[in-house]
Amino acid sequence: PPQASRGGAENPLFDQVGMTEAVNHANVITMTYGVEICSINIISANPVDKNLMNSLASGAVAAAEALQSETAARGNAKALQIEAEATAATRRIEAASIAEAECVKAKGDAEAEVTRAEGSKKAADLIG
Repeated sequence: PPQASRGGAENPLFDQVGMTEAVNHANVITMTYGVEICSINIISANPVDKNLMNSLASGAVAAAEALQSETAARGNAKALQIEAEATAATRRIEAASIAEAECVKAKGDAEAEVTRAEGSKKAADLIG
């Protein structure tokens, strides 16, 4: 495995101390022209050290896999949320339908009682 650099990073490109020293060294030269370097961004790297190249490639693969896993987890969470909301909406609709059916049945039962009572009264009036 690659040796840890002075900043504790396994990869020299991520060694904060080394990168700060690189900025300072660059500033020694550029300050003579009135230019100050704030940071250095590495766009591309072609290391000669095969171990370093393997380390960089492994890090890139790990980062891509982590991003893919995170995206999948977010997708799964969103799908579960949508499913839960749909289930809740279905249950609300079913409950409202059951409540409405109970009201209709209760009104029907009440009207039937009134009709029976009216019939009984008419029968009693006819007899008596």
